[in-house]
Amino acid sequence: KMESARRFGGRLQNFHMASVEDQIREANRRKDEGNTLYKEKNYTEALRLYSEAIDLVQDFCSEEVEATLAAKKKAAKPPSQPPPDVNTKNTDPIDTSSVTPSSCLSPSQREEVAVFFSNRAACYLQIKSHDDVVRDCTWAIVLSPRYVKAYARRCQAYESLEKFEDALEDAKKIAELDPSIQGTADDIRRLQKLLADQKERDKEEMLGKLKELGNSVLGKFGLSVDNFKMQKDPNSGGYNISFQS
Repeated sequence: KMESARRFGGRLQNFHMASVEDQIREANRRKDEGNTLYKEKNYTEALRLYSEAIDLVQDFCSEEVEATLAAKKKAAKPPSQPPPDVNTKNTDPIDTSSVTPSSCLSPSQREEVAVFFSNRAACYLQIKSHDDVVRDCTWAIVLSPRYVKAYARRCQAYESLEKFEDALEDAKKIAELDPSIQGTADDIRRLQKLLADQKERDKEEMLGKLKELGNSVLGKFGLSVDNFKMQKDPNSGGYNISFQS
């Protein structure tokens, strides 16, 4: 009986492997058709074919990838946050460096499936659907953590969404994975400046709101924040506040 069960298990495993290979083969056919349409700049139809390719193979990687992403999100967000999935827009940064990709697929199969997601992201990039670019590239990176094109496309999407810190992290990852790519150093410097400018704007906005709040309280006493002067102590790094009429 044990030997029969072992033989049955082996046949079942062989059937599963054949099924995966058949689905990936058909998915690659759809991807190739999509590539032709993409080159013709028919992005809508190319996107449809890449989506069909993904639909054919998603069951083989979906559960584990979603579980991995959900675990990463749970560590970074309150429990009330919903787990991301392939059909949900989610542009929050996700650390994929320690991800263990789906065991349902071989390493080469994971790379093939990652291409389907990255190619669809390229279509979304062309039609400026940047949230979808981030989502698909994140899936591609989970499946193939050294996939430079996926990082590059996600970097562009993050920049368009003005998520400069996330874009900068992806640019640095690109430089780490493939130092030979020209222009990455310039991208990093540009994103660093954009991030610094964004932080400065955020700081000014915050100070403006604090000033407005302070004036609303002090106004009841005939005062304003202009009656107070802040001076930084060069020794301690703290601030001294003095009143001036």
